[in-house]
Amino acid sequence: MLWLYRLLFLPLILLSAPYYGWRMRRRGGYGAHFGQRFGAVPALPVKRSGVRRIWLQAVSVGELNAVAPLLEAWRGDSAIEVYLTTTTSTGYARRSTSRRRLEGACR
Repeated sequence: MLWLYRLLFLPLILLSAPYYGWRMRRRGGYGAHFGQRFGAVPALPVKRSGVRRIWLQAVSVGELNAVAPLLEAWRGDSAIEVYLTTTTSTGYARRSTSRRRLEGACR
């Protein structure tokens, strides 16, 4: 059965790609920062000595909401610098509004 999956995977991906591309374009929100999905992120500033840098990856809006209390707690701690990343366009929009609200807590 595994051989069938392997045999059909590539043709099905190639056949379905135009449909998913059309859906992404119609929905919107994918064009901005699209390169970040493939690792093309702006360079981080040089890490200050004595500061611990923490990377949080919140895939969905729910996970972003779940880490909000951590961001609030670390907001006042000058010895911690948080680098927050998301995967979905909705998560990115939510992260941007959280970033304005929690200025100084995440990069």
